[in-house]
Amino acid sequence: MALPVLKNFTETLADFQARLGSRAGLTNLGADTAARSLVDVLSRQIIDDRNSTRAAFLGNQLTTAQNRDLDNVGNKRKGLTRLQASFAEVNRFESSLAFFVEGGGTFGSINGGADIFLPAGTSITSRVNDAGLSAVEYLVLEDTVLLAGNTIAFISARAKSAGTSQNVGPNVLETHNLTSYTDAASETLKCTNVYSVINARDKETDDQFRYRLSQHFSSIRTANVSKLKLDGLVVPGVLDVRVLPGYLGIGTAGVIVFGAEGYSTSRMVRQVQQNLLTMAAPGLKAIAIPGVVATIDFDMQLLTREAISEEQKVLLERGIRRSLRRYFSTQVSETVINLTDLRDFLLRENRDLFAVTTAQGRDSLFNKVFIRRGYGTSLTLSDRVTLDTNTYSLSEDEYATLGSLTLQFKVSVA
Repeated sequence: MALPVLKNFTETLADFQARLGSRAGLTNLGADTAARSLVDVLSRQIIDDRNSTRAAFLGNQLTTAQNRDLDNVGNKRKGLTRLQASFAEVNRFESSLAFFVEGGGTFGSINGGADIFLPAGTSITSRVNDAGLSAVEYLVLEDTVLLAGNTIAFISARAKSAGTSQNVGPNVLETHNLTSYTDAASETLKCTNVYSVINARDKETDDQFRYRLSQHFSSIRTANVSKLKLDGLVVPGVLDVRVLPGYLGIGTAGVIVFGAEGYSTSRMVRQVQQNLLTMAAPGLKAIAIPGVVATIDFDMQLLTREAISEEQKVLLERGIRRSLRRYFSTQVSETVINLTDLRDFLLRENRDLFAVTTAQGRDSLFNKVFIRRGYGTSLTLSDRVTLDTNTYSLSEDEYATLGSLTLQFKVSVA
């Protein structure tokens, strides 16, 4: 099936006029005539039908379907469904998540000689972060008795929320809310995870699901753009691959490799290139290239109504830096960095910023913004250039990330 030819309204209308003139001799198609009204309606209907047909075709192809259309392709053709986000979980048989008594005592020594009952649902969290919130929270899965004569007990627990953000390294889960023992005020009952808990996953993205589906379609294993992209995404650490035909001249395709925050290592690029070499495509040379990272530096001069403490400055800087990183991490598919949108994002996430202004007034948080560009495999960047406009358009081979953040605090004299 071929894709329907798409014409705009003007082209379709001109086609109608030419046909009516040559076949029916109708040449008077003024704006107020009945014939023109009929032609307008038919032209719009034809365009709508062609757009619907094209959308239906693209939504039924593995290489172009997205979201629910891709789910339907996988389910109806191969009986495969998208992998959903899973919960990080640790089992007591792994001897990892443990409760113990500080100082080496027994459980009975802090509970009047009796066992301690640890109910299911007890909360175990990481230490409180700068914002006063715990980054991760696990819940005990089953009622457990901490025997009076024992000094340590391993338990089972599952993250309260799904996704990789709940994966933790060793010795991160160190806070609990169990208080039903005699010496609870002394907080001598401790907990920790001896090993990392990294078995959670995020919901499968379109690219990840498409790659998994491609393994069940022999036709997709040919030398085409989708194959080039899929060969790159299978490499560990590669989060995005963009295929640009003719990137290095006629007969070439640049396979642009992006990792976390846009950066890609030399190893990742080499491994993608090795995968590309297994695909023999006459007349096409596919070359793996690290993505160009556009590093954005921010210079912010904040005017406050009164002097603020060093601790307040540190907390405000941490909040701004955290929000900037989160903003750039959500801009993977965007092609324009808009400073107005970024300002609004910062204000939503950092309420303390409402109490400050800038030398340029309330409509701007940024004194100066600079752009530096460089390949993701290198620490060397170009000289930075001042961004004089309110937006920065990313090229297809570029990926934006946070660079330096400079904050200057001054007390407003107004």
